[in-house]
Amino acid sequence: MFTFRSFKKDFSVTPFPQDDKHSHSEVSDKSHLMLFPGNTRKVLYMIKHIVMWKLKDFAEETNKTGNAVKIKELLESLKGKIPEIKHIEVGIDISRADSSSDVVLYSEFDCLEDLDAYQKHPEHMNIVQFVKEVCVERRVADYEM
Repeated sequence: MFTFRSFKKDFSVTPFPQDDKHSHSEVSDKSHLMLFPGNTRKVLYMIKHIVMWKLKDFAEETNKTGNAVKIKELLESLKGKIPEIKHIEVGIDISRADSSSDVVLYSEFDCLEDLDAYQKHPEHMNIVQFVKEVCVERRVADYEM
């Protein structure tokens, strides 16, 4: 019997028989699974992690644009270094509106544990130190989808 979390509730279920159609190796983390009619299992959500920064006009001997480019390059370089990252993209604002952020990170993870591992990873922590030096404001949103 497995116990797993879905829709923020715990469920206990009897495992499917081992066969080609219902292999237990389909998804290793059962926190994303829900049983549907016909003994099928589906992944219910991923974790979306979005961060937006407003940068200082000048910091670390570079202007805002140079620091935005550096943040983009550093964060995108994490894709091959941190296996928990399923998708990552970094954008630099083109509107230059007073209300806009200068840099935005959009990333996806299989579960909250993977997001936590990413946030604690030494490669990520090195980038965090740089970003703290060049930004004046940070906004973050994490959600399930």
